[in-house]
Amino acid sequence: MVTEFEGLKETPEELANGFTKEVYEELSRNATAFDVVEHEAYADSFKVISVDDPLQPSIKQTCFSDQPAPTYSLNGFVEQRNDDVMLWIKITRLVETSLVFDRQALVVVTPEIKSRAAELRAGERKAFASAADLVWTRPGLDVSSVALDVPVLHNGEDKGFKWPQCTAHFENCRRAPYPDKAAVAKVQGKVSLKVLVDAEGRPARIILLKGISCDFGLNQAVVEAVSSWKMTPARNSNGNPVAVWVEVDLTFSLY
Repeated sequence: MVTEFEGLKETPEELANGFTKEVYEELSRNATAFDVVEHEAYADSFKVISVDDPLQPSIKQTCFSDQPAPTYSLNGFVEQRNDDVMLWIKITRLVETSLVFDRQALVVVTPEIKSRAAELRAGERKAFASAADLVWTRPGLDVSSVALDVPVLHNGEDKGFKWPQCTAHFENCRRAPYPDKAAVAKVQGKVSLKVLVDAEGRPARIILLKGISCDFGLNQAVVEAVSSWKMTPARNSNGNPVAVWVEVDLTFSLY
């Protein structure tokens, strides 16, 4: 199972995603004694089902997939260095959670990889839950009053703006709690949001960009947590506080 690569330092997320796709496609083309699956496709195969287990009477629902459980997980990190990229690939055997491969290599960023990254930036990221299900608007906010020209800041970009920051050592940006049902079902994954932070540093609108399938409340927990954040507002090149859209990723992991 190929999971998403993560960008280190100022590496654009789209470039990391581009390498994820390249690794997946290369493995798929050359696989002879094994099958390759993307993490998103495998996660999307899970459905919530009702259970009646006399040994665990408190558990009424669980996550189930009709797809074979992966034996190995492949992921890694990408760090952009001028025209080259340091690619770090790790393979973990899932049964024992043991690392079986851990290598780094310097890779030249080809025009094909740049093109793939551009395509990923231009396209919408898949959402496991519909946007209509998880769009939060601050009570009392007149959506029509939100300026259409509010800048969107992507990871690794600043566009001359100082990003909004959590205050008081992140005490004002609490993490979402791990719902008990999700922990019991061992549901993990990353939730990506697009957040409108107003000129006072308060979230005004939250849109789910990419959620977790069969999430047992993880997506909602993230939205609720982020809606309570208090930040120092973004500032433009003149030092004035301004509203901006930012992307926020939060990961749930049990291991």
